[in-house]
Amino acid sequence: MEERVAEMFENEFTYPNGARQWFELSIQPVPEGLFILSIDKHQNIILWQTASEYNNSHFEVEKSSNGQAWSKIGTVKGAEMSSTLKNYSFIDPLIQAGVTHYRIRQVDNDERSHYSTIVSATHTLQHFMADVYPNPPDASSVVTLYSDHDDEVTLKLVDAQGRMVVKDLGPLSKGTNELSLSKMNHIGKGYYFLHLNSPKTGHSKTIKLLK
Repeated sequence: MEERVAEMFENEFTYPNGARQWFELSIQPVPEGLFILSIDKHQNIILWQTASEYNNSHFEVEKSSNGQAWSKIGTVKGAEMSSTLKNYSFIDPLIQAGVTHYRIRQVDNDERSHYSTIVSATHTLQHFMADVYPNPPDASSVVTLYSDHDDEVTLKLVDAQGRMVVKDLGPLSKGTNELSLSKMNHIGKGYYFLHLNSPKTGHSKTIKLLK
């Protein structure tokens, strides 16, 4: 039987709202099917898919700065038994400057485990960075913000006619922060603009959203 090997490539994904992002994909054969691992090239969002699952307990997300010493940064529950395509994601809570490597450890209920191939991302941190995932947003969407110091942030959600529908103010810690977008569950469909601003420093970011 011909040996099955992992394939890696980069792919540009276009969201329904027209936004584009680059993802690095790793397609890895496993006994039960295909294990597809990818990473957002601009934010440390790790995404993976399974074509099928058998006796699968959970996934452990690991990261490394040198590709040799690894640490676990999170756990995601598996489907245990599945014959359909499943999608998973995990947001790295601490974005670091430079190159960061990621891999997934898949753990069965009997404690047997398998490692994915490795994907990497390079980041040059700015004073203030923000992104929304998933976008288009749903009930699980969060705003991921990075700040190089303790601060506060003003969040304003404006519709396509310029009307403000949500306004919020909250603390911003040094490093990576996550803000829930659950308030968007109660607004109608359409295009919106999420304005994020730091009153102390004047740093700002605007993100276009399609509800």
